[in-house]
Amino acid sequence: MKRPSDPGDPAEAGAGRAQDVPSEIAEAFRQPVVLLTPPPGAFTAVRRRARSVRRRRAVALGTAVTGCLAAAVFLVPLPGGRGVPSVRPAAPPVSVLPSQGGDPTTAAPVPSASTRSPEVRPSAPASAPVSQITACRSAQLKIAFGESQGAAGSVERALVFVNSGPRPCSLRGFPGVSLVAGASGRQIGNPAERVGTTGETVVLPEGGSVEAGLRIAQAGNYDAKTCVPQKARGLRVYPPDERDALFLPDDTQLGCAATGVTILSVTAVHGPTTP
Repeated sequence: MKRPSDPGDPAEAGAGRAQDVPSEIAEAFRQPVVLLTPPPGAFTAVRRRARSVRRRRAVALGTAVTGCLAAAVFLVPLPGGRGVPSVRPAAPPVSVLPSQGGDPTTAAPVPSASTRSPEVRPSAPASAPVSQITACRSAQLKIAFGESQGAAGSVERALVFVNSGPRPCSLRGFPGVSLVAGASGRQIGNPAERVGTTGETVVLPEGGSVEAGLRIAQAGNYDAKTCVPQKARGLRVYPPDERDALFLPDDTQLGCAATGVTILSVTAVHGPTTP
């Protein structure tokens, strides 16, 4: 029979060890196990994140597969030994330009540098518009007789206006014409009557000219008392719309000093003639 203090008895050894455990720890292990409930929606958020991860992986995998297939198209030789297919150039870039009266989002292709046609610059106009050309001034004009021809009881002569200035100018309408006498240029009789219409504006380039028709009736056609003939020294001519006169010498004419007779008539300027 073994003694209670015999260390070889297992029961007695276990009982001795149990007596060494503190009472509060033993009480804690005797309490029932309580399971904690997760907060609402915790598993929903976890599942959502898992789906997002799987979706990104699927997109990355699809992109990789597509790239591999596209590369395989250029690497695999065509049937019949024609080799690798040629690579077509990329489409030209597209710019969005608003069109007048249309949809501002309409796209129009921009040609590349190799296909773009050479730029065509508009040529400079040969002459400025008539509205931008100033009227000819007396100081830039010269006057001379042109062709002349005789008629019954009169003579017809052309008055030629020449642009001697450095730039184009324009004339329109009737010149003022009268016979003058003496060194002082005293007017003889009435000025020339206007015949016909005003006409259109005529542009005179540098060195260009226009004409006006002048008709001079013979003073001998009238009674001396009615005409009062007087020898002329020349013609005083006012260009259209000018107040400064030009003088054209001509001592072959007789004028009528009486105001009841008019022996001069003039047409509007017309032309131009070439320089």
